[in-house]
Amino acid sequence: MPSPSASTPHESSHDGGLGGIVFVSGLSSHYVWSSSPVDSKVLLRFTVRNDAKSSIDSTAEFWATSPVGSRIGTSHKLPISALKPNETRVVETSLSGFGQWTAIHTHVKFSPPKIVDGKKLSSVTRDSFVVVPPVVAIGCGGALAVIALLGVRFAWLARLALIFRSVG
Repeated sequence: MPSPSASTPHESSHDGGLGGIVFVSGLSSHYVWSSSPVDSKVLLRFTVRNDAKSSIDSTAEFWATSPVGSRIGTSHKLPISALKPNETRVVETSLSGFGQWTAIHTHVKFSPPKIVDGKKLSSVTRDSFVVVPPVVAIGCGGALAVIALLGVRFAWLARLALIFRSVG
């Protein structure tokens, strides 16, 4: 699993309504392979930084959706407690239950307190995309390829046998 890289927060027009005092990175998603489609999972992480003068408590809700927008798999709501001034914290979790979905959109909704240091804050959502290899489809495709190769091999051997019989 890749380690999180440090990011430098900066105030911009894309600060997600966090008043320039709380910064949220993008969402990183990483598929963890399993031979059983039921056991596969996706690791999710993001970084939050508190540039306020006071500690804050907030929550992060993680979930995943299919390409058509319906929720799939599990979801988690995690508390982010006592984020101190000038503290940067990596928040991570794993989601499971994706079965044979091959394209998954992952999301996190970061919900800070309504008011911090006199500034109104609102929730912000970050999204990511992850491709999950369809284990069953790959296995079936591999089995069909082996059967096809064996069929070609036996057909070739049968043709050679006919040629040798006609010559001999």
